Formats: sequence, C-alpha cells, structure tokens
Amino acid sequence: MRPSWNAGKKGTPRPPVVKGSSIPAPVGGWDAISPLAAMKPDRAVQLDNWFPQPGWVELRNGFVRHANTGTQVAVETIAAYQGASSDALFAVSDGSIYDITGVVSAPVTGLTNSRFQHTNFATTGGNFLYMVNGADDPQYYDGSSWQVATINLLDGAAFITVTPHKNRLWFSQVDSSDAAYLDVDSIQGDATAFPLGGNWSLGGYLINIASWSLDAGDGPDDYLAFISSRGQVSVYKGIDPNSDFELIGTYQMGTPIGRRCLTKVGADVAVICVDGVVPLSKSLIYERAAVQTVTLTQNILHAMNQAAINYKDNFGWQLISYPKGTRAILNVPIEENNEQQQFVMNTITGAWCRFTGMNGSCWERYQDRIFFGGNDGVVYEADRSGTDFGQTLTADFMTAVSYTHLRAHETGRNL
Repeated sequence: MRPSWNAGKKGTPRPPVVKGSSIPAPVGGWDAISPLAAMKPDRAVQLDNWFPQPGWVELRNGFVRHANTGTQVAVETIAAYQGASSDALFAVSDGSIYDITGVVSAPVTGLTNSRFQHTNFATTGGNFLYMVNGADDPQYYDGSSWQVATINLLDGAAFITVTPHKNRLWFSQVDSSDAAYLDVDSIQGDATAFPLGGNWSLGGYLINIASWSLDAGDGPDDYLAFISSRGQVSVYKGIDPNSDFELIGTYQMGTPIGRRCLTKVGADVAVICVDGVVPLSKSLIYERAAVQTVTLTQNILHAMNQAAINYKDNFGWQLISYPKGTRAILNVPIEENNEQQQFVMNTITGAWCRFTGMNGSCWERYQDRIFFGGNDGVVYEADRSGTDFGQTLTADFMTAVSYTHLRAHETGRNL
C-alpha cells in the first residue's frame, strides 16, 4: 500500500489516499539463496506444504495409510516389482520383507538389516526384483516367490548396491574400492571383482555405481560411472569388462551423501552430494567452485548446504521422481528414523518448496502413485487426501519483501 498526500485549497493537508498494490503468488518457489532485498517478487522466503504450480500455488495433498507391518519400527525400504504381466509392492522393516500389495504377509524374515538397495532386472529367464543390503545374501523376487541368490567366488553378503548395465548386474561392496559383476543375463553364479582403488588419489570406498547415457552427437553413448565416498568419479566405456572396458577419466565432485545418492533423470544421473543435487554430466565439466551454479538445488543452496552439514550422516537421504505430481522429492532426514522433511521441486518450472509432517525413511513409486515408509512400521500413500491420516494439514509461507514508499506531494505550500 502507498499513501500519498495532496494539499487542499488553503494548503491544509488532505487525508492520505491509499492505493492498492497486488502481491504475486510465489510461483517462483522457495528461495534460499537470494538476499532479501534483491529477491524476485514471485519467490518466497518460506514455502512449507505449499506447492508452486506454473500459474498458482496450492496446498499439498495429505496422506493415507496403505499397509501396516505391525513392527512399530521404521520401514527402511519400499521396493516395487515391475513384471511383464504383474507387479507387486514390498516393504522391509525390522529384518523382514512384507508383501503389501494386498493382504499384508511376511515371506522373508530373519534379515540382518532392513536397508536394501534394489533394482528390477529382466533376463531370458524372467523378470526379477533384486535387492542387496551389505549384510545378507542377495534376495530376489521372481513374480511369485522370494529366493536367495547363490554367489560364488566373492561374498554376496557384502554387496550393498546393485546397478543393471548392458544386461549385466554390477555391485558395490561394503568398505571396498572394488566393484563386482555377474555374467551377462545372470542373477547369480560366479562374481568377478573390478578394482578401482588405483584411480582414486583421495582413497575411500566405492559408494555407488551409475549407468549413464550421453549423446555425443552421433547417438547415445553408454557409460558406467563408479563414485567413491570421497567424490571421485571414474567413468568407463565398453561392453565387456573382461575385454573392451576403457577408462574415460576420473573426475572430482562433492562428497556423496548416503548409499541412495543416485537417481536417473532422463538419460542423466542426479547425485546427492554436499554441493547439492548435481547432474553427473555437469559435475564432470565444471570446477567444484562453480558447480553449485548448475545444481538442481541452486535456488535453495543455503538450505541444502545447511542440511548437508547437519544431517549428512543420517540414514534416509533419497531423491525420487514423481511424474504424476510433476515433482522431484528429496528426502532429508532431520533425525534418523524419527523426523524427516522433503525438499520438493516442480519438474516443469524448477521451483522448490518444503514439505513437513510426512516422516518417511524411504520412498517408492508404484503404479504412478507415491508411497513412503513411516517410522512406525506403517507404509503411507502420499498425495491422496485433504488431511495427514486424519490430522489437520498445516502450511505456512512468507513471500518476498515488497518495499512501500511514502511520498508527500506539495502544491503551493510546504507541509
């Protein structure tokens, strides 16, 4: 509002005339990088449980209970099986795998931990959901039952991440700089080590592996990127690691956060690291000092950096896409297995917001729906209701500051 003063016939000041001024909706999203005085008017200092659409801002939907494992401890893995003619949804809590597709059951029990990394993998023998946790032998689901994979030559219980690449499964191992791989079209059998420590001058261990495609101008090129716990990335090209693998180079990026630090984004790979959420393609061509200007989290840089400093050692970091909701959801574990927040990006506009009240240790997409594992042994479906499982949904926002000016207009005499 901007009042203005006008003088009367004898110089007597008239009452101020108030003129209206509109404030734009914060469709530009949460801004945690700009100085307050220079912030764009369509951005917000705080945007909690509001989601910025291209032309408006709306409350996020709430969540409903999907399945209860009955463990009353955190669900730390949710995994979807995507078969040729069927699908299923599983949750892992308190050392057991629960089928939560329909009536809840526990086909696998007695596991050492519940923190699995997983992938779907198709072979000539069928379609499989394959899971590893770095403590138990690999588990796989074939569409009807769960089995334990038989691994020879190496210790399969040490496999802690799994990545399909060119019809072959690749693994990282606990506290090791060696990758491991199986034969083509195989889910078990002889495993072969692939040493990488000689590439990494900063030491550390292999934290994860990314299958990565780039278009060099003459069609897509497929690479395999091995990422160390110190942020060094060795990129290889080739089909057979026994014959034609070629080291393209070793590059430096920020230290990755968590075993679930990788997410496919189209042909590229997004990496959660201390510098933010960084597209792998950008991290290899920009110096670390400049890479923050091209991160997906650029607009919330300060909030992301603070979260990385305070919570990077907590379990629960994960980035997942939710195309139906046009969202990319970054799970931020404030307190392990107790409180989590989500930094959420609109994938159309790049605008960010923050979701609170959805305390989930893990997330999974299934049948175009989005689920999270609660800290109470319950699996919830998000984006479904007007309340948070019966509780009132609260939201808050603070738009960019708009400065108003008071101006006195003189006509004939000083006021």
